[in-house]
Amino acid sequence: MVNLVNVMTKPYMMVGNIAKSCLCGVGDLVDDTCGRTSTRGVCCGAGAALSTLNPFDGRDESEPLRPNLFGGTFQGKNTKYEDHTWDRLPGRVRNAAKTLGMDQATWDAQGWTVCEDKSWYDLTSDEKQAAETLGWDASAWDYRYEDKSWNELPNHAQKAAESLGFNQYMWDNDTWPAVGEKYWGEMTNDEKKALHVLGYYSYIW
Repeated sequence: MVNLVNVMTKPYMMVGNIAKSCLCGVGDLVDDTCGRTSTRGVCCGAGAALSTLNPFDGRDESEPLRPNLFGGTFQGKNTKYEDHTWDRLPGRVRNAAKTLGMDQATWDAQGWTVCEDKSWYDLTSDEKQAAETLGWDASAWDYRYEDKSWNELPNHAQKAAESLGFNQYMWDNDTWPAVGEKYWGEMTNDEKKALHVLGYYSYIW
């Protein structure tokens, strides 16, 4: 039987790979080391962005498509880029992470940094801007949106909460669905991404 998912998504995969290769190839002519020059950073950033056109990038093509694949609800900025390794971060995001005291080792290990001991309003203007570049806002940073009622949640946070099993009654009454009983290592990738949206990650779970 013809796999209609593969047939429909192959053009996206091919366009994403070709465009990304071309852009990063230009960057290689400018500088052999990614991130050494601003020009190279632009090319790599564009290539990373275009990689999202390839729905099978970094995963087995036999794996079923996730419902949020093309909508991008739980990826990139919405997940605070926690689903990206350091070398896959766009240049401006990597620079923002550095402003917050992170480097490749701390980012890839999801380690703790001094900035994270600060409340949102204690961050410097540069740190706050960097945090916003990564996808944070005051409520996610300080409270993981627990200070918001269901109807006050940003759309992406409400969708993430729904995917975890929350409904309005549960959220407003501080009642967790079954995922709240899991250890971080027991969660699926989609559950982890949804929790990233809300501001959680392994060492604060």
